[in-house]
Amino acid sequence: MCVGQLVHDCNRACGGRGICDKCCTSLSSLCLLNPRQTARFSHFLFYGIILLIIILLIRAVPQVFQPWAGDFLSCPTNPESVGYRCVCLAAIYRASLALVAVFALIFLTTLSRDAGARDCNESCWFIKMLVFIAVFIGLLFVNKDDLIWYVNVARVISVIFFAMLVIMFIDIAYTWGEVWIKRYDEGAQQFKCYLLSATVILYAIVLYLFIRGLIWFSGDGCGGNVAAMVVGLILCLFFTGISISGKVPNGSLLTSAVLSCVVMSFTVAGLSSDNRAACNSLLSGGSTRDIMITEVSVGVFVLFIALIYISLATDTNSSNTLAVMQKLEIKENNGEEAYEEVEYIDENGEKKTKKVPKQPVAPAVDPAAKQKLEEEAEVAPYRGRGFVMFQLIMLLACFYFAMLLTNWDTADKMLVGNEYYYPNDTAYWVKLSAAWFTVLLYIWTMIAPLLFPERNFQR
Repeated sequence: MCVGQLVHDCNRACGGRGICDKCCTSLSSLCLLNPRQTARFSHFLFYGIILLIIILLIRAVPQVFQPWAGDFLSCPTNPESVGYRCVCLAAIYRASLALVAVFALIFLTTLSRDAGARDCNESCWFIKMLVFIAVFIGLLFVNKDDLIWYVNVARVISVIFFAMLVIMFIDIAYTWGEVWIKRYDEGAQQFKCYLLSATVILYAIVLYLFIRGLIWFSGDGCGGNVAAMVVGLILCLFFTGISISGKVPNGSLLTSAVLSCVVMSFTVAGLSSDNRAACNSLLSGGSTRDIMITEVSVGVFVLFIALIYISLATDTNSSNTLAVMQKLEIKENNGEEAYEEVEYIDENGEKKTKKVPKQPVAPAVDPAAKQKLEEEAEVAPYRGRGFVMFQLIMLLACFYFAMLLTNWDTADKMLVGNEYYYPNDTAYWVKLSAAWFTVLLYIWTMIAPLLFPERNFQR
């Protein structure tokens, strides 16, 4: 693709990899990461740092955006009114859209699967930051009424990302259980204590969330909330029973404990978005500040865990790299005789000859051809779909950025400049649906091998 070649040529001409290569080498050495993991983890850090900066600005110093309120953000300029809230809300969507622009360019470049894709993933950090800042500042001059389309698009795409987030956590739960059980089976007896302790702690958290949920979200006319809590707990007990029944090949009590915690967390988070004060005691003070701090903190933590997991995942599609590296190996025989005659003196002092294996001699290698093969080996990991899928997930996470910080806000609230993080029906049903989707998908992963024994369900 032309985009990938353009990035490659520009990067070589400007020496764009110099400083970043030193930083990435230090990161790799410090964290014991391979170059591909370092590239992915660096993109996570880029995303995470911007997310945390925006959270800091909108909560600690919203006055930063106030000078643009009247003319460019179309918000009330009176700080005593809802003006600062509108400013913060508009800033969140603009930052999200700017991040989407950056990761969309990275994703399109990665599709080229050539040297340009490698350079864009492993360097060009100054350009990426420059694009983000330029797009964000440019969006300050766009009337917020003209960004309503993005709010609606971000909400739909964020639902897709939320489903992917559930899938990632199921995979994390399985991996955690498998690794610790394997270590115990290999003779590391301390992992028996680790397994039991982690399982007990996680189920204690589930019980705590259930009790607190009943306290926070029950009341007259709130039977739906109580039912959601009870059903969530029953479902957790149900799939836990399946996992320890001995009937499923990949059942694990630790995995079930992790996902029980996820299900109850989604349930409590959904019920905290109930906008009925009588059914949500967290709203008794008339402010959403405590809800916002708790949910954003937990949401950012969950998001970061999932993104770190996919960033550090080991590449499984390394056949292209191996094929190229094999071309660099020196052939011992190189088409000649495998033995040679050498003279020696026997024990009687007579000179004789015998055949001995030849010492491997490195054939002459064309430096230009060798350099080409080495460069091909560096690009080989980008030939597969691993980096494409990673950058696609990061792109979807940029849309989710806005929903996380606004609690799945609706476009009309952006117009009136109301509280930018508040309970609403959209957040209520999205989070409850995520809890139920987690249950269904986890049960399916356990029973699918029984229903279709001829198929391979290895992850």
